[in-house]
Amino acid sequence: MGLYPLPGLKNLIKRLPIAHKPKNKILEREQDIAPSRVRNSVASEVLAHAQSFSKKLKLKRILQNLITQLVHNHFSVQASYELFRYSPDIYHYRCAFGLGSLKVAEKLNAIKLCDHSIAHPFHIQFLIDNNGHLPASSASDSAQFKESSLACMKRDLDDADHIVVNSFFVKRSLEAAGISSSRITVIELCVDQRIMQYSISGFDLRPKLDSSSLMYAGGWIERKGVVPLAQAVELLKGNVKLRIAGASKDNVNSLCSEHRVNTEFLQPLGYLSRKDLAQELLRSQIFVFPSFCEGYAKVIQEAMVCGCYIIATENSGFSLFPGAHGTLVRPGDPEQLAQAISGAIANPLLNEYCKQNREVALQRFSSKRYGDKMINLYQRLLHKSTH
Repeated sequence: MGLYPLPGLKNLIKRLPIAHKPKNKILEREQDIAPSRVRNSVASEVLAHAQSFSKKLKLKRILQNLITQLVHNHFSVQASYELFRYSPDIYHYRCAFGLGSLKVAEKLNAIKLCDHSIAHPFHIQFLIDNNGHLPASSASDSAQFKESSLACMKRDLDDADHIVVNSFFVKRSLEAAGISSSRITVIELCVDQRIMQYSISGFDLRPKLDSSSLMYAGGWIERKGVVPLAQAVELLKGNVKLRIAGASKDNVNSLCSEHRVNTEFLQPLGYLSRKDLAQELLRSQIFVFPSFCEGYAKVIQEAMVCGCYIIATENSGFSLFPGAHGTLVRPGDPEQLAQAISGAIANPLLNEYCKQNREVALQRFSSKRYGDKMINLYQRLLHKSTH
């Protein structure tokens, strides 16, 4: 669902005179999947871009919400057609995009499996406003969401038979919002296979930069904890430089100016293709991701595969599992973050830790491991439904 680079469409996209960034985003969606198994929806793609454009234009929230609702409802209608076409035993849907199609799934007696990848919608704004801390008690069911996508998200969670999430942080957030743990399964995502390939082919060819050159990748927005990160870099008084993938100089300067943070030691790299991101990660020794609210930041996995030491919050979905080397920091604490960065740079075993992280990540975040766990969940749900 959405625009997928099927063979004929792929050639057309390559020839179109459109900007490099949106063109690459579509082309990079291609996976090792038979084209006959992919359902393309140009309308869904157009509506999604209209939704994004409405936010950039800063249209009134009511107009933004109307466009957002249209995006989700259109997707749901398209999914309903596919459900009637295939009549599956399990309907595995992305949270906030199930909506009306869930009624079709019920008619077909399909198990409704919701795939949810961020904190509960009750908590998202609270986490942003309170430096990544969950509320002592959840909002009431009558809470009004400012964004319609959050209302869609809650509706899908409530209507699900079971929910699969990608980190224990997300599970804790759902439980705090009143969802029973028996309805939740945690399965870590796998790493994009292209990142795996790029890292394997380039690991021994890309010399690491000095450890004082840190790496961050993602949107330069408050939810990602970037303001405390910039403050931590400022506290280190020029002893480190932060390279930023996924944000322009204007993005960085605007938010930092709003919070009166020095940008002298911040180096925006702009939008990077998957290959370019892998190359930058391969050059890095320390990857920092102090998010307030995520599900599981896949870029952390990608950084590990490329041989990086990780400094992150639990809210990013990262945990120090056996064999992983990194430092967990409190969200919204620039002093602790600065100490973690200094400690990593000074660690004489840093280079060895980077190599070990890579080896562990290649095994733990493989597509086979993810697939086996998901199939196991499907089998458990099917077995439960027949007893």
